[in-house]
Amino acid sequence: EELDRCIYNNQLDDYCISRIDVGNSKVVRHSKKVCGEPRDCPYDHPKWSNRKKMQCQEIHEKYFRSRDAFEDKYLVKAKIQEPVGLFKSKSFMGYCKGPGKKNYLGFAKAVYRKPDWQILCPRMQCPP
Repeated sequence: EELDRCIYNNQLDDYCISRIDVGNSKVVRHSKKVCGEPRDCPYDHPKWSNRKKMQCQEIHEKYFRSRDAFEDKYLVKAKIQEPVGLFKSKSFMGYCKGPGKKNYLGFAKAVYRKPDWQILCPRMQCPP
């Protein structure tokens, strides 16, 4: 029996987006051509359907939840990057200051300080 590529290798193309919710996929491949790499802090394409925007947002959020869990479990660093990014904060969870790779707040880079005016909520507890 052939495996369903939308479950085991979902590339978030129009075919898979119309057939299955991304949350029901076992493996999702990030692609610059489809949703954009999460670490590139991409814009939504203006021609995307609302469903595609939601699916891409969901998969980016899943990526950053995994990153957050990894940091909590394994990262030993005097200063850990606070989630201060405000660009598409629901899907990028504070790891993007703006669009583009240069605005990604990576854990291997220098720590970007939180502005005094900014209030940080515990992960996934802030309003959108």
